[in-house]
Amino acid sequence: MIASAKCLYVLTDGAGAKLVRRSPATGHFETLEEFDAREALQAVREQVRSRTEPQAQSSATPGRSSVRDEQPVRAAKAAFIDRVADGAARTCRHERLEGVFLAAPPRLIGPLTERVGKQSTVVGTLCKDLTRTPIAKLEERLVAG
Repeated sequence: MIASAKCLYVLTDGAGAKLVRRSPATGHFETLEEFDAREALQAVREQVRSRTEPQAQSSATPGRSSVRDEQPVRAAKAAFIDRVADGAARTCRHERLEGVFLAAPPRLIGPLTERVGKQSTVVGTLCKDLTRTPIAKLEERLVAG
């Protein structure tokens, strides 16, 4: 696993993210920046749910199900990932870091790698949600990952 002091670690779950690095002075992990889109995503979800939805007739049963447009939620999540990627690139430049290590659930690794890779060098990935991992436990989770 990557354990470089010249690396930025991006930990995200799609609604929250932390930008973390190893402290040059102590070698311990420290949080540089946090992003939180939970409330904004929840507001978009509530807006989508509040709309009158068309109903689809099932061909196999007499039941009906709603046809919900999830596009606004997907767009909000994509905008969040773009914001995290921009923040990671900005932090790499400002802190003069050599690359970015990404830790996120499997469904996010692809889109996150693509967006971050456009602006910074991706040095590794881990398909694990570490956003709520205490900073003191991060070392063992990244090494064990």
